[in-house]
Amino acid sequence: MRSSPLGLFLRCLVAVVAILVGTRLAFAQEAKVPERPFFWRLEAPGAKQPSWLLGTFHVGDPRITTMHPVTEQALEQADAVFTELAMDGSLMAGAMREMMLPKGQTLRDVLPEELHERVGKHMQKLGGSMTAFERMQPWAVASAILIGGRTGEAFDVQIYKDAKSAGKEVGGLETVAEQMSVFAGLGADGNVAFLRQTLDLLDRYRAAGKDYLDEMIQVYAAGDGPALQKFLDEAMLEERELWGKMYAALLTERNVRMADRAAAKMRAAPERSFVFAVGALHCLGDTNVVDLLRDRGFVVSRVPAFAESVDEEIRAAEQRLEALRQQLDRLRAERGKLKKAG
Repeated sequence: MRSSPLGLFLRCLVAVVAILVGTRLAFAQEAKVPERPFFWRLEAPGAKQPSWLLGTFHVGDPRITTMHPVTEQALEQADAVFTELAMDGSLMAGAMREMMLPKGQTLRDVLPEELHERVGKHMQKLGGSMTAFERMQPWAVASAILIGGRTGEAFDVQIYKDAKSAGKEVGGLETVAEQMSVFAGLGADGNVAFLRQTLDLLDRYRAAGKDYLDEMIQVYAAGDGPALQKFLDEAMLEERELWGKMYAALLTERNVRMADRAAAKMRAAPERSFVFAVGALHCLGDTNVVDLLRDRGFVVSRVPAFAESVDEEIRAAEQRLEALRQQLDRLRAERGKLKKAG
């Protein structure tokens, strides 16, 4: 099942906004060790030790940041940790430039009056004001409203900082320019539409007495990949047509890029153990990082093992086996044609 493009778009923004907005909130939810983390063991031919893939969520809720012992141990023993982006000063400077409107422009210049007023009302509900956001791109404002000041220190940021403090190699699988290029592709009208539809989404949930982000956190914390995909697909049903055209840039191209770079690092240093921490939705759905690494010759298995994860691996193996059978049949047919022609 294909994950919702808008849902993926929203998710990939949160890491940058979490760093730049930086508002903290005391969470009432009790921290609980996850039984089924989005965590995979990566084994490469000739490697002396395994590497790991961690599916994260880019906020700081304790339901997310409380790690399974297997995950903690892998992070402690790893030689290097790579997140989607390098969480350093250059990231903040580059991200801030991308998030701002062109010099001399404000939101009042680019938004219809009714939408500008609507944004202001949402900001008031969050206890903030429009002043701090008037110079930001509509997509950045939409992201700030989406996370509602509940950033704390994002899970990815914590992982990166801890690894750096421990003297490990750290870095990013993408550059700010690469990740932000998706946003530029929206154009002015797309930016405004994105902001409007974000408000529509949140209003729908609020009218039903629900909180969109809180519900998504609960599904993520349960570690159920199919359920997380289903939640996003259902939540974003009304936006799918508009954002479907962005799917390749949002997910497929980025997944291929990240899988290629992770594979290259592991092959270049088979004696080292890596942890690659990317948003969980990059590990699910079509053309995901897990399957792409398998296609590149790595043995990938979700840990700790449980019945549902083993079933998922069996299905994935059966699909790969069927693809190999079809390829073998095509090659045999081609060989037959060549022999006849010769």
